Amino acid sequence: MDQFINKFLVGNALTKLKQMEDDSIDLVITSPPYWNAVVYDKDTNTDYETYLNLLTEIFTECSRVLRPNGKMAINTPLMPVPQSIIKQDVRHLKDISSDLSEKILSNTELNLFSVYVWQKQTSKLMFGSYPYPGNLLENNTIEFIKVYVKPGKSKKYPKNVLIYETLSETHWNVPSVEAMFQPSVFFNIDKQIVSKKKALGIYKSQINSQTPSRSIDASEALARFRGSQNGCKYAEAFQVLRIIA
Repeated sequence: MDQFINKFLVGNALTKLKQMEDDSIDLVITSPPYWNAVVYDKDTNTDYETYLNLLTEIFTECSRVLRPNGKMAINTPLMPVPQSIIKQDVRHLKDISSDLSEKILSNTELNLFSVYVWQKQTSKLMFGSYPYPGNLLENNTIEFIKVYVKPGKSKKYPKNVLIYETLSETHWNVPSVEAMFQPSVFFNIDKQIVSKKKALGIYKSQINSQTPSRSIDASEALARFRGSQNGCKYAEAFQVLRIIA
C-alpha cells in the first residue's frame, strides 16, 4: 500500500481499486456520477441498469479493500431525468440512493450503518406552480449520504503516543526557531543502559568523530541527567503527543 499513500491517483476507479490489498482501507468517501443527467464524458452513454451495475462492481471492490469495521460514505441525489434522456409526458424521477443501496446490500457484505439527509437548496423556486397555474414546480433540494460498514471488529490503534528525545535533533531547543522538546514522561533504564550502549555502537554511520553529540558518551550523559531528574541513575525522556484514556 505504500505506493498509494499521500498521492493523488488519476485513472479508472475500478482499475486502481484492483491494485489495492484486501482489508487495507479505513474509509471511502465518494459522490458517484449522476448517471447521464450530468455529462462528465460525452462518449459515455449507458442505460440506467448498466450504470447501477458498473457502480456496484466498483463498490464491491471498495468492500474488499475496506478493513473490518471500515466505513463507506456515498452521496447521491433524487434526480429528475431530463426529457433528452427519457422521453416522457410526466416527470420522471430516479432515486439513485435507494436503487444503489439495494445493489450494494444484495451484492456485497456491507451493512447500512447510517443515513444523513442533506438539505442542499440551490434555488429560490422550491414548490408551487410555475410559470402558470396547473404546471407543478418541484425542485428537489435534498441529497442523501448513506454510510455502509464492513462487518468485523475494528483495528486496534495505540492509545499512548510518545515522542522520544533524539540527540543532535531535540537538544538545541531554540525558542521560536524549532519545535521545543518538553519531556513529560520518564522511564527508568538502570537495567537497560548497558544494552542500550551496545545497540548504539552498531550504528557506525551515525556514531563517529564527526557527530560528537550522538556519541555513546553523550547518550550516557543524557541518560544520567534524566535519571538525576527522577530519582534514578539512568532514564529516558519522552513527550506526550496523545493519550486515550
